[in-house]
Amino acid sequence: MVVSKIYEINSCDDMELGVKRSTKLNFKLCYDDDKPVNAIVFIVPGCGGDVDKAYRDYLAEFTAREFNVAVINVDYHHIYNRLVTGARYYMDEFDQEILREKCREINLQLGGDLSSLKNFDKLNGVLSAVSNYIDNNKNSGAFPKDFVLNLSLTIDPAKDEYQNFGIMQAQDLINALLFIKANAPFKAIKNLNELPVVMIGSSHGGYLSHMAAKIAPWLIDGVIDNSSYAKYPLRIVGFGKELDYMNHCCSSNDMLFKHINFFISDKTLWTLKDGSDKRFMPAHEKIRYILNLDHVKTQSKYPKPIYLSYHYAGDDIAPIADKSELYSEFNACGIDATLKIIKDESELDGKFIKSLTHGFDMSIKTLISKELPPMLAKIAARPKQPCEDKSITYISENLEYKFFESNDKINLQVSKIWQNGTVVKKTYKIHSCDDTELNIKRESLLEFNLCFDTKKPITSIVFIIPGYGGDADSNYREHLAQFVASEFSVAVVGVNYHCIGDRPQTGATIFFDDLDRSILKKECARCGIELLENLSVIDTQTLLDIDNLIDARKRDKTAPQDLSLKLSISLQPTKNEYQNFGIMQAQDLINALLFVKANTPFECTTDINDLPVVMIGSSHGGYLSHMAAKIAPWLIDGVIDNSSYALAHWPFIGFGKEIDYMKYYSGYTSECYHNIELYLFDKTHWTLDKASPAYFSKSRKYIREILMPQHLKVQSGYKKQIYTSYHYAYDDFYAPASEKQRLYDELKNLGYDATLNIIENGSQLDGKFIKTLTHGLDMSIKTLISKELPPMLAKITARPKQPCEDKSISYVSDDLEYKFFEANDKINLEIKEQNLPQQNHDNK
Repeated sequence: MVVSKIYEINSCDDMELGVKRSTKLNFKLCYDDDKPVNAIVFIVPGCGGDVDKAYRDYLAEFTAREFNVAVINVDYHHIYNRLVTGARYYMDEFDQEILREKCREINLQLGGDLSSLKNFDKLNGVLSAVSNYIDNNKNSGAFPKDFVLNLSLTIDPAKDEYQNFGIMQAQDLINALLFIKANAPFKAIKNLNELPVVMIGSSHGGYLSHMAAKIAPWLIDGVIDNSSYAKYPLRIVGFGKELDYMNHCCSSNDMLFKHINFFISDKTLWTLKDGSDKRFMPAHEKIRYILNLDHVKTQSKYPKPIYLSYHYAGDDIAPIADKSELYSEFNACGIDATLKIIKDESELDGKFIKSLTHGFDMSIKTLISKELPPMLAKIAARPKQPCEDKSITYISENLEYKFFESNDKINLQVSKIWQNGTVVKKTYKIHSCDDTELNIKRESLLEFNLCFDTKKPITSIVFIIPGYGGDADSNYREHLAQFVASEFSVAVVGVNYHCIGDRPQTGATIFFDDLDRSILKKECARCGIELLENLSVIDTQTLLDIDNLIDARKRDKTAPQDLSLKLSISLQPTKNEYQNFGIMQAQDLINALLFVKANTPFECTTDINDLPVVMIGSSHGGYLSHMAAKIAPWLIDGVIDNSSYALAHWPFIGFGKEIDYMKYYSGYTSECYHNIELYLFDKTHWTLDKASPAYFSKSRKYIREILMPQHLKVQSGYKKQIYTSYHYAYDDFYAPASEKQRLYDELKNLGYDATLNIIENGSQLDGKFIKTLTHGLDMSIKTLISKELPPMLAKITARPKQPCEDKSISYVSDDLEYKFFEANDKINLEIKEQNLPQQNHDNK
């Protein structure tokens, strides 16, 4: 009896764009439970009629029953991108601009704001009015009778997905396969890992079959294809409309409204806009090519699938020249690849090959019946192709794509490659950590850079950790990393840790939260300013209007000349992040380190696990250096610091405005407006409301303190770091020197090598290294590294090794226990409640 089972699993995220996937992968497995399975077959739908659910179910049952195979049907990412699969039309910003432009051309002015009418149903009234306007003008003779208005529309897929094109879709196929291999419900004629795997598909389904074999060639034995493209077609990716919406669309429809023809594109996050972090670059394009000669050569070093394809010689969607070149290259690389080119009507039979068009209107059932048995026979007859390496790496322009099998998934690492002489910089995006304290699933991926000299064996790993000032500038960080890597034969890691983009200079934007709105109302009332607009939407224009009003009143002398509004305003960090403060940021540093240790791309002078690791940072970067040593002391050998705080500087956490917004702020400016002073606050979920689950309690505070004697004592039971720090004696607001002195005294008492250099007066300024008597000393980090890194490394090398088998550490923090532990190349966090008597640990 044929059995069908439906599965829902986690598959993959968008590693190229750093987008966390919000949907699960669904797929169906079909097999005859009366017969042992002799192969696993994927029937991969494309974008046409073969995506119909009833047809797919029928085809799967037929194939399972007739050929004793397990059939997998995968609802891969963005499969629901046609109306028949639940997609809807809508107008994005580009489409709306086309609508406005085309209406202006026919002297029709559209009133109102179209941005709120993205849903196509809501646009019905507007488009009906446009259609009626054209109809009236045709009837009056003002427009030609054959006049048609050409507009752009976008397809919004079901499940709120988007067109990534190829990569995530192929990963979905492989992840469904790996799940079944790990959880097979059927009997097989041999070991599951030896069962042949065949991919079958037409058009886009055939393309994905080839892509699956490209990203995991050790898993795929055969591909049966009809009319797939060897290179991606621009019209399907979605951004083709940015070039020409009428020529690079995926379809058109003139049946929705009279006199209007819509050119329809897929919804995508990719763009061709210069400067966008989502720009579709040549590297993104070429990884998606099946016809990429360098990639075919790389793939041919792995087990070689057998390929069979049918293709129409005059196919204008998938050019035969590309397909012929691809299959010739396959054969040149020793891959068994057969391309059957259909040239004229004499080859039509009305049952299998029915028309001379893209896809031939081919019967997939007949294709399977005709080609699957000989394909399986070929696979069975050839010698086994063992493969121990379950990873493959492709260089695509300036990007390196590494697909690797791990934990029953096909994973992807994308790293940017930049080279200056012998110094290489690689950029990685990885999964790091969620917010365990507040039980918030992280939306963003962690991005970090690794810089090293390819001609020098690496002697240590150095983290240069930016804070909130100028050292967060990407150009400065890049040049500093190159200098350090080249000068000291070290690998330099620069981490864009959680919420690093929380300042305007690093991409943050401003917004008003509820408390900000309340303060605005009170300040305006104090100054006699009446707010008429809806306060749910407050932007820079609102503030500019208020500023202009005060200017006018000052000119009229109806307001005091020193009148100034004092407002609070919130900073929205990049990547929709928020200020967790310290914990997730330190985890990010450690997770970047563990990733580099597990995926080392450079040659070392010793075993990677014996390389010294040094954390270097100023202010908040120095604080995070100390925090990293606190949560994973077995991994860190040294900390070089400038002006970090020993206790959590909670005005930076974001909730200081709940007490006094003009006293406990993280930033201030009076330069944006003539009459408005802005007190800036980080966006945060933490609050001082004791009834809230996000209450910033003593336990939350203490775990973030470096100067916590009980915690330092626990930490001292592990490998002891070497600490070197510089600090201004009168740094009272940001990082009081008295607290730092207590911290370093405590470290010394516990047996640490800890040196604190206190800068007290102008005689210690040299204008090059230490420049001012302020927080941070306006210190040159380059000079700090040149001065302190070599002796730090010499000290680390000279002292005996400090082995540590326990890769976990637990801190009791008031009523909570925080346990940080290393597992699966990550630093993880568990939090347990403690029923302990209250103790006074407060160091404030």
